[in-house]
Amino acid sequence: MTQLHHNIFQPAFIFADNMVLQRDQKIPVWGLGKTGAAVQTSLLQDDTVLETRCAEVQEDGTFYLELSARPGSFTRYTLILECQDKKFVYRDVLIGEVYLAAGQSNMEFPILFSQNRNQLLEQANNPNLRFCRIYRDVPNEVPRMREPQFEVTAIWGRGDSSADLDPVSAVAYSFIWHLYRMTGEKWPIAFVDISKGGARLETFLTRSQIDSLPLLHKIISEENREEDHWGTHGVDNYNEIMGMYYERVCPIKHIKVKGILWYQGEGNLGTQEKSDAYIPAFEELCRGFSRYFGVDGEELPVIYVMLAPFDYSEWNAELGLPQFWEAQHQIALNHPDTMREIPIYDLPLEYIPSELADTYSPETFHPIHPICKFPVGKRMAEAAMELVYHVGDPYMPPYPISYELSSDRITVTFAAVSALKSLNGENLCGFCVCGADRRFVPAKAEISGEKDVVIYSDKVQHPVAVTYAFENINHCSNLCDSEGRMAVPFRSDRIASEYFSSEKQKKQM
Repeated sequence: MTQLHHNIFQPAFIFADNMVLQRDQKIPVWGLGKTGAAVQTSLLQDDTVLETRCAEVQEDGTFYLELSARPGSFTRYTLILECQDKKFVYRDVLIGEVYLAAGQSNMEFPILFSQNRNQLLEQANNPNLRFCRIYRDVPNEVPRMREPQFEVTAIWGRGDSSADLDPVSAVAYSFIWHLYRMTGEKWPIAFVDISKGGARLETFLTRSQIDSLPLLHKIISEENREEDHWGTHGVDNYNEIMGMYYERVCPIKHIKVKGILWYQGEGNLGTQEKSDAYIPAFEELCRGFSRYFGVDGEELPVIYVMLAPFDYSEWNAELGLPQFWEAQHQIALNHPDTMREIPIYDLPLEYIPSELADTYSPETFHPIHPICKFPVGKRMAEAAMELVYHVGDPYMPPYPISYELSSDRITVTFAAVSALKSLNGENLCGFCVCGADRRFVPAKAEISGEKDVVIYSDKVQHPVAVTYAFENINHCSNLCDSEGRMAVPFRSDRIASEYFSSEKQKKQM
């Protein structure tokens, strides 16, 4: 691990004023120092010392100790670390819930550019909401570090400071804002954000993890992104494999969190092979996060966002997004006890905030970044209430479990928590069917009973397969359950077909 000068006493950089420590878990404290030196750590309430622990700096220049677990509360603590003649004092430390936020640009996307930003800033009055941004403040063209890092920029902010909010992840902030209220305002809630715009999943993995994933390893090699090509990718250097693991995971690797928030995938979609590779890679990523930030190897709960609609045909990935949604859904099916998926394709796709349109150049904004972020975080919080806090029915978007073919129609039966409906009360949209020629065409659909949908088309006498919302721009698809949870996009089989595409249709007009 890259270290500071061996004689310098330096706690991990995530320790700071305003930080939040995970409740009901032993509190890890670590850092660097001179070999053999004694490190003393104390936790104080007001001026009263509640606990003191000591550790010796090891031969490799590191120290590690743990303070006792404490329940969540609104008590303001002071954390003091001392070694020889150097002393660090961290004030206004809280103990509550901490979540790890990770992914790429849509997780990193700041409140500054989000919808309803002015309203959010006006409501910045809660000091019990905290957030920490982990980053390395250098230009993208600078090569990534090739070994685990200790030093990092870590900035903690508070929810009662509008000045702190603009650069904060809009999705993650929305999550803690809603979760704080849903949990009854029992304890502080915070997130630590390690996301990076454009980052592929594999940059958060270790070498051994990548080696355990043959299909991902094959893709990395074919794209000349192995270690022997480090530093040759210009502005894409943030995607060097293991780069984010070394620079953003390693510096905080001992903290404890309640769960994982993930919004990523744009950098990994494109082909069926890439989508297939994503399933075991994401599962391995979550196992790694659980080892670092969980307790005793127990799997941490993971809540992840299914990507927003975007015309990936411009990236030569005409089916890239629906294939990726398919992979994301399979992950949820594989891990019903620890993971929840969040479809968001019904949300508005505006990407230029009207109040900022004249302030920034048009290149600042991109349709891959919808500005409607607050509902995304709210849905993640609703999922957390069930998955993490075991309140309410399972957070499960409707998805197909069986298909029945009759002479002129297909009946799809869904797994759903509540009865199906049309989101907007209009006719169902987004379904397509095909005949033996495997050419899909738009179809009519009707809800039958509570959890069946009957699909048919005058243009296909004997349908053999069905899709729903299975295109990059599926924003008009409107099947949901009674609580408004959108149905998962799907296709009934993966036989080679010509899929209907509104994108293609627009280009032909």
